[in-house]
Amino acid sequence: MTSTISNLEKAQTQLIESEKLASLGGLVAGIAHEVNTPLGIGLTSSSLLREKVDHLKNQVDNKQLTQTGLNSFIDEANQTCQILENNLFKAADLITNFKQLAVDQSSDQSYTFNVYDSLQATKVSLNHILKKQGIHTHIECSHSLKMFGNSGILSQIITNLLTNSASHAFENDSEDKQIHIRAESVYKKLIVEYTDNGIGMPEDVVKKIYEPFFTTKRGKGGSGLGMNLVYNLVVQKLKGQIDIKTAPNEGTTFTIEIPFDRE
Repeated sequence: MTSTISNLEKAQTQLIESEKLASLGGLVAGIAHEVNTPLGIGLTSSSLLREKVDHLKNQVDNKQLTQTGLNSFIDEANQTCQILENNLFKAADLITNFKQLAVDQSSDQSYTFNVYDSLQATKVSLNHILKKQGIHTHIECSHSLKMFGNSGILSQIITNLLTNSASHAFENDSEDKQIHIRAESVYKKLIVEYTDNGIGMPEDVVKKIYEPFFTTKRGKGGSGLGMNLVYNLVVQKLKGQIDIKTAPNEGTTFTIEIPFDRE
């Protein structure tokens, strides 16, 4: 019996690690999608600038360049360079955030991190899913809020909540899909309130939501481990607690309390 329980615990641990790796896989997809936009704009701007330079050179070679033409080129070149610079900086910032997020999600080390930055980076990493489904996500958190802990664990929790909402919370024909994430410090605890205005859940689903392998979309890609991982991370790993408030057609709110020490 002891051996069987031990084997089951090992199997569950392996499945949870697989779920984490799946999240990292989603992170890679998010990188490709988000970085592609500024790079695409940058490439288009670069091609346009090359055409302008070729046109200017042709005018110089044919002794047709006028002061008006030169001034026009300078103005257009400056505008194009500004667009290039803005989008390259945006791509660089995205890569930096994604790099840190990937390190955080694969590390067990604790350190002081900015809560807002972690939430924002997690949201951006899932924009390819949220935007595709027309889900608007809002973060309400002080930009200076810091905590000592593992940013990767918080990111994993929010990632799973967002993907769970995207998969289960909204009807396809819903026009107003909203997710609101509010985080604040209250009496040496990080309080995270995660709310979606989706279809909500009946009581029988709520009772089983944290059970491993429970999913309402069996055979449609749901592993049934996402919310189980959220519960284990909050309660077991962070020594916190998670509560849920929901009802059919009334949306869902998860309230997470995590003890922490601020700098």
